[in-house]
Amino acid sequence: MLDAHSRSLLDSAFAYLEANQVLEDVPERERCFRHASKGGWPFSSRAHGWPISDCTAEGLKACLAIEAVTGQSLPRWRLDAAVELMLSLQNPDGGWATYELTRGPSWLEALNASDCFRDIMIDYSYVECTSACMQALRAYRQRFDRAYADRIERAIQSGQRFLLAAQRVDGSWEGSWGVCFSYGTWFGILGLKAAGAADDSPEIVRACAFLLAHQRADGSWGESIESCVKRYYVPSEQGQAVMTAWATLALIAAGRAQTAAVARAIEFLTRRQRSDGSFPAEGIAGVFNKTCAIHYDNYLKIFPFWALVEAQRSRELLLREPRKLQEVGLS
Repeated sequence: MLDAHSRSLLDSAFAYLEANQVLEDVPERERCFRHASKGGWPFSSRAHGWPISDCTAEGLKACLAIEAVTGQSLPRWRLDAAVELMLSLQNPDGGWATYELTRGPSWLEALNASDCFRDIMIDYSYVECTSACMQALRAYRQRFDRAYADRIERAIQSGQRFLLAAQRVDGSWEGSWGVCFSYGTWFGILGLKAAGAADDSPEIVRACAFLLAHQRADGSWGESIESCVKRYYVPSEQGQAVMTAWATLALIAAGRAQTAAVARAIEFLTRRQRSDGSFPAEGIAGVFNKTCAIHYDNYLKIFPFWALVEAQRSRELLLREPRKLQEVGLS
């Protein structure tokens, strides 16, 4: 049962989602070389007008999640429009870019006139966008079993092929919007899970091994913004709550909730949390196009709490199944 405060929060969230989905394409979009817009969610508000693949994915996921709890739902045509837009944005390589399809060759980067952005001239497929779209399409399929069935399954399988090709030999994925391999590997695991990968599949095992190899003695993870520039994992001087949360969420999604590594990570987050529930300021965790560091204030307010909740939820689910409790030695 939801308490009144939680219901109010979800009602407000739904109202925001409802108000900011783009409901129509721009006039003469083909003549202006604009991709479709109808059904998407932008980075900010409807007035912004430029839907993004992963914002659309997260908007659809949020609407479906809220419906499951409160019963509030967008009209079916609006949910379908989000699916249509995501399907239209998938690149031939199986991945998803941000605003549009990959329309030009990579040699256009030789004309890059920016001072601080790398790989900015065309819109490439990204691990994060691909994973988010795969997750949203899977959530839609679970809610509406027969709708778009064949198209969605083909899209998810193509997305899986992109993720497998993008996975590094060490099991990681490089992130582009967060720092960096901690962030990318979280999305890589979630995308493969959306495609149906088993927890003991080779790619999931390798991804988890990568994360475990970088866990610090105090149970945390910490990665420097230098990872984005050097394109290999560079540890930060101290453990970071945000990176610890990403790694913890990845391990939980990969079926490793009841492991010593996750327990140590939760202990770190619990110790680090202040009496008012907040977490102290730490190093930059956000980045734009791998080269422009960005401080996102809400990262510390969202991700550590999310990891703590997911760990608690997985523990509660386990307690309902005594046989599994004995298997992990917690009875």
